[in-house]
Amino acid sequence: MRDYRAARAMIWLMAVLGWLMVAAALALPVALVFYAPTMPDLITLAGAAAGGVMAGLVLVALAQIVAAQVDTARNTAEMVALLRRSRPAADTAPETAAPPPLRLMQGSGGRQEPPLTRG
Repeated sequence: MRDYRAARAMIWLMAVLGWLMVAAALALPVALVFYAPTMPDLITLAGAAAGGVMAGLVLVALAQIVAAQVDTARNTAEMVALLRRSRPAADTAPETAAPPPLRLMQGSGGRQEPPLTRG
């Protein structure tokens, strides 16, 4: 089974970079207030901070989405392996068995199943 080491490393890197972006976006306005030669506009500081925080949080969220995909792939591989181990021998389970026939309802005009009702 694959362990997705490269994907895990990239997920970790994306998350770390995202949180660093959030920290830098929050620290930038403070640094500009103390070290800028002229006082920057408050709207500019707020916009820069909000944009940086949002970009960092999006990067963290994307890392979590990718982690969920990798976890799903690993879990699916485990389920397939479990099913293959628990499958009975080929001679005891007929693979070509016909599905059960659909039953026709009386007076339904040929419909095979009743319509679903919303409720």
